[in-house]
Amino acid sequence: MMMKLPTEISPAEAGGWLAALGVLSIWLVRALSYSRRFGKFEGRLDERLKALEQGQAAISTKVDKGYYFIGRKSLQEEKRWVEINSPAHNVESSVRYELDERDPSLVAEYPPRLFNNYLDYRYSYPFYYGRWGKMAWLLMFDEAGPVRFSHSPTSGARVGPGTEPAWDFHYLFYNYKVGEKYGFKARLVYKPFVSRADIIAEYEKWSGEKVEMP
Repeated sequence: MMMKLPTEISPAEAGGWLAALGVLSIWLVRALSYSRRFGKFEGRLDERLKALEQGQAAISTKVDKGYYFIGRKSLQEEKRWVEINSPAHNVESSVRYELDERDPSLVAEYPPRLFNNYLDYRYSYPFYYGRWGKMAWLLMFDEAGPVRFSHSPTSGARVGPGTEPAWDFHYLFYNYKVGEKYGFKARLVYKPFVSRADIIAEYEKWSGEKVEMP
């Protein structure tokens, strides 16, 4: 879903854009606490892929087409800010949690998708942000691991002038049981960009977790 984001907004202003997370559409003022609960699995899901929910924000921007997270290539490296700005659709397009070694198996000759092409960096904390003019778009999750970040420079369209990126995520269910309910919580913040320290403060305030940076 395409979103035209305003360059200026105050916490008191009533919205300005419509976001789509999975099948849920919501009207955003400044910040949204999002709880996604899935219905019971009534039947057998693909045993190779388990289950996948993908949220997408197709961003119209002339500033940064990529977005930013804290991560590293290996646990032996220091954490740092990393930009994901994939060179093409379905190429180096997803980011896994640094402690998550699980991967769904796919059928033979499964075509390239955002969720099965990986950046060589991994995220250390379950949040990322992007820039639109003077504004910051920050998405935070209540857990790491099942959540994976994804990015497309064109939202699946052909590369060309005016193509818009997709700042995506997907959520994997492992060892699910039929009849059980599953879900996650997230918070989306859209505010004037101050600094990366301010981005971290927003995550720490909401999650209660301390971000450790060198």
